[in-house]
Amino acid sequence: MLEKMLAEKGLTLIVSLPENSPEMAKAALDGGADALKVHANVSHKASGNKFPSVKEQKDIFAEIIDLAGEIPVGLVPGDAPEKITAEELTLVQQLGFDFLSIYAHHIPVKELQDSPFVKAVAYDQSYQIKDAVNYDQLGIDIIEASIVPKDEYGQRLTYKDIINYSALKNIVQKPVIIPTQKAIQPEELNLLSKTGVDAIMIGAVVTGNSIEGVKRVTRLFKDEINKGGY
Repeated sequence: MLEKMLAEKGLTLIVSLPENSPEMAKAALDGGADALKVHANVSHKASGNKFPSVKEQKDIFAEIIDLAGEIPVGLVPGDAPEKITAEELTLVQQLGFDFLSIYAHHIPVKELQDSPFVKAVAYDQSYQIKDAVNYDQLGIDIIEASIVPKDEYGQRLTYKDIINYSALKNIVQKPVIIPTQKAIQPEELNLLSKTGVDAIMIGAVVTGNSIEGVKRVTRLFKDEINKGGY
């Protein structure tokens, strides 16, 4: 669903939940989220939370996916290849997740090369971006531009960031998601959208960790997208 959404609509708004809970998911949905993302097997830097296994969270995930209805829900399945097992991925499929969002260096080939999930593969700042990669052949559907150095997390968005996002988009020739590693403000979507990126994914850096903050900030971004026609 996410892949089709990115192809058919304007700038898509994804909310990366700082906490896996139905209440947090509802706040994002009430704010106007087009898609949601949750986490498992991860220590998350921006939110400060540690997320347990899919098995341990299966009931919560089932409730979030049911609450979302037609809204696609994605999962970060782990922050190391050994944490992403065939058993967990089977459960992920049974639960009805739409997409996986994961750094390329965390993806185990054996378990994911033939998976049915839409793969949103994240680049970090260490990757050498090449124009000779056949992403279709590798089964990579979407690129997540997580290219901000960790020591710049939470800082203001600059023209350097805009140039880097634009360069990546022009090279990969795939839908590109920009996560809010920088403290992106709704008013900055005007220039950000001109890079050609397909989605903005807001998370703890801009929403904070509260239910009220998630709802309020999601609505601010959604209203700006609608107003600007991005």
